[in-house]
Amino acid sequence: MGCAAQDPQDATEEVQGSGAQSTNGQSANHAKQAECTLVGQALLDEFDTATTWVAQNTEDADNDTKLELYGLYKQASVGDCSVPKPSDFNVKALYKWKAWTKFNGTSSDDARRKYVTLVSELGGVEWKKQLEPVTGAAGEAAVSPPPSSPEKSAPYTPGQLGGHCMPIGEADIDAEQASPRHKRMKAGTVVGELLDPENPVPKCALPLPDALKWDTIDLQDTSQLDEVFLLLKDHYVENAGGEFRIYYSREFLLWDMDPVHKQPEWCLGVRQKADNALVGFLSGIPVQLQVYDEYGTCAEINFFCIHFDWRKVAHGGISLARLMITEMTRRVYNAGVRLALYTGGQELPNVITRCRYFHRKINCKKLVDCGFSYLPKGMTIDDLCKKYELPDEPELNLRPITPEDIPRCLELLNAHNAKYDLKFYRVFTEEELRHTLIADSPGIVYGYVKETDGVITDFTSFYCVPSTILGEDPSNPTGPKMIVGEIKNGYMYYTAVTTVSEEDMLASLLVIMKKENFDVGTVLGCYGLKDKVTDDKCKFGRGTGILKYYLYNWQGPTMEDTEMGFLAL
Repeated sequence: MGCAAQDPQDATEEVQGSGAQSTNGQSANHAKQAECTLVGQALLDEFDTATTWVAQNTEDADNDTKLELYGLYKQASVGDCSVPKPSDFNVKALYKWKAWTKFNGTSSDDARRKYVTLVSELGGVEWKKQLEPVTGAAGEAAVSPPPSSPEKSAPYTPGQLGGHCMPIGEADIDAEQASPRHKRMKAGTVVGELLDPENPVPKCALPLPDALKWDTIDLQDTSQLDEVFLLLKDHYVENAGGEFRIYYSREFLLWDMDPVHKQPEWCLGVRQKADNALVGFLSGIPVQLQVYDEYGTCAEINFFCIHFDWRKVAHGGISLARLMITEMTRRVYNAGVRLALYTGGQELPNVITRCRYFHRKINCKKLVDCGFSYLPKGMTIDDLCKKYELPDEPELNLRPITPEDIPRCLELLNAHNAKYDLKFYRVFTEEELRHTLIADSPGIVYGYVKETDGVITDFTSFYCVPSTILGEDPSNPTGPKMIVGEIKNGYMYYTAVTTVSEEDMLASLLVIMKKENFDVGTVLGCYGLKDKVTDDKCKFGRGTGILKYYLYNWQGPTMEDTEMGFLAL
């Protein structure tokens, strides 16, 4: 939830061999469907839809099929394989390498077409119905899918945010109704469901399995902060291939979850009774949110993490994950807040919008060496480093932001939101913006202003979220992976310009990242930046990760990514 560090390069599961039958008897030989003949943006969109379907529907596919999908995905996303052939003793890596090199010489578009064709063979004519927008008859506008409780649904009307109790995450998904609601909505489609105010969240916490207990975490207690840090470090989100995991420092966690205004009980923990060990964590902070012409307080939900050993545990038929979501719902509701926002890579009902990640290489050699990036065919590492070489000093004269700059920066930010006609953004007070752009500890958030004749005309910022590089533990090859390195990733944060272009500001920010020893820069394709990052000056590449935004106990139109201005950590 709320993670901004996911750009999985593997769209399918890890496999250890080839030729095994799945539990449902699937094999790589499927009924032939018509071959994909799409081109341009239509092909890219179809490919994105297919990768989403694969992530949700191929758990029981046989290994031949998974390897075929893996090889086509890599060829489509990266190009010819330039990774050295793995050792014959590394069976898993060898099979994946062979699956990829099998398609060497295939163009990216042809690989996408083959991938889409294979997905259509796997899913038959029904494969896209879980992902496509719901449309009316010819010439009619798209309409919302049928809600699980029609009598509790209401048409979109502007007004105050959050009039009813709110489900968070999966808490409101009926298992029998979930699949038909997993749709790829077109912008403008009405989504969301308002729950019955006569059926509020209970005052008492839900029961847990006998071995567990609820707790409220105090991050100001260094021992409890350490517990949260270690749980996230070892058990938080990984990329699809399991090579990288998001790594939040203690200082970063305290900065993000201990804001100006906070609700201490929204720091939710689950502990083992036997040894008091922390095995689950979920946090929320109150933020002021503007959505279209509605405004109100919202709980921003983040850092949802469960220890690997407890992820499949259920109580009374309800998973621990859902129990935690429901308990957070209860705490938020009983604090007087009726609305919740969270983000994630997963596709659940009622996505408001989707924003793609874009990445810019800075330390090319390190990124290639660890497998985060790949060396394009026909290019040496020196060629790659030269292509992404940055100057020693930024083109713009920027200085670090100070507390005295915040009132002017808030003016610029509000003007930026109006300039791009954003439909969804956070509304800051001066105190909140100061906390957001200036952390008490160094190395968390970096803010800069451009000042001319004593007047601040532009500002920019980025924050640091490293990813740990994971590898097998030689002393325990079948056990949990160990951390063997780290990638320092800089994420573009709030920015507003009036006298320079976004491209010039981004280019200067990349030079600052280089001076601060960052390995890669990342931009989320929203907030007016989507079309600013891929030019020859900035050279950001289109990532495979897509962040989905969800807003619960709200119903209204979806939006384009260019209309989204809330930058979730």
